[in-house]
Amino acid sequence: DNINLQKNEVVLVGRVVGVPTCYLDEFAGGDHMTFGLAVVNDQSRRANPPIPIEIIGLAASAAKSHVDRNVMVRLQGKVQSKEVEDPSGQPQRQLYVLASQCIALDDATAQRFEAATGRRGASTEIYNLATLVGRAGMDPTVRTTNTGVDVCNFNIAVSTGEVGEAPIWVRLEFWDKQAELAGN
Repeated sequence: DNINLQKNEVVLVGRVVGVPTCYLDEFAGGDHMTFGLAVVNDQSRRANPPIPIEIIGLAASAAKSHVDRNVMVRLQGKVQSKEVEDPSGQPQRQLYVLASQCIALDDATAQRFEAATGRRGASTEIYNLATLVGRAGMDPTVRTTNTGVDVCNFNIAVSTGEVGEAPIWVRLEFWDKQAELAGN
């Protein structure tokens, strides 16, 4: 794949969590699909909470024939935010990915990807990448795990590109040598 990511665009590979919801969105003039995407963290090899995914229009129409529970998919889209209510009814901002492309991976490709997850290799370097441009909202926090691995965390404010809209706050986490670089 030759991937040229634009501002706030992501390419993700993961497994669909639960049963995707697909309905006709008359306002958008086409299909609207939503699901959660489980993505494995390459550094810790643990699953993160599912990432909310939305697909609208022709991309949703194409995806609904092959995207189902537990299917491994590759998608490309933009990081977005919207206001939702938390369980107590309070408004909060939720990050999600508005996918412009979503394809199911065949079993052989999915197995190769899963076998390589957590290792750096030519077959996995292009996946689970994000290009985010923003301003740091705090100084980096660097800590060392019990096994001696450095971890660096900080938040960045990412503009959505819409005039007057609040930025999206994204928490970043870097491990090992990347943590050293990010902490300086």
